[in-house]
Amino acid sequence: MKKIMMMVAIAGCLLTGLDAGAQTVHRGDRRMVAGARSGQLTHQEIRQINMMKRDLQRDWMRARADGVVTYRERAMLERKQKQLDRMIFLQKNDRDRRRF
Repeated sequence: MKKIMMMVAIAGCLLTGLDAGAQTVHRGDRRMVAGARSGQLTHQEIRQINMMKRDLQRDWMRARADGVVTYRERAMLERKQKQLDRMIFLQKNDRDRRRF
């Protein structure tokens, strides 16, 4: 019983250890998938958003490469994340519809 409780506690600690950048990227993924399913995003818009997400993830990896994410790096990454969030919002609401 103690082993199970300890494993649950460790798993909880690991799962809550996700950084804010990863959590917002996943939230953007959910919004993008919802937009693709509903037809609010065209294939070209999805491709463009995926490219921006890939760039953002690469920038996070570069920032973490030396072991420390500085204040400036974090500010730049958060600014890029906000731009991506804004782009997803605008593309979902720009009245372009995918034809099925």
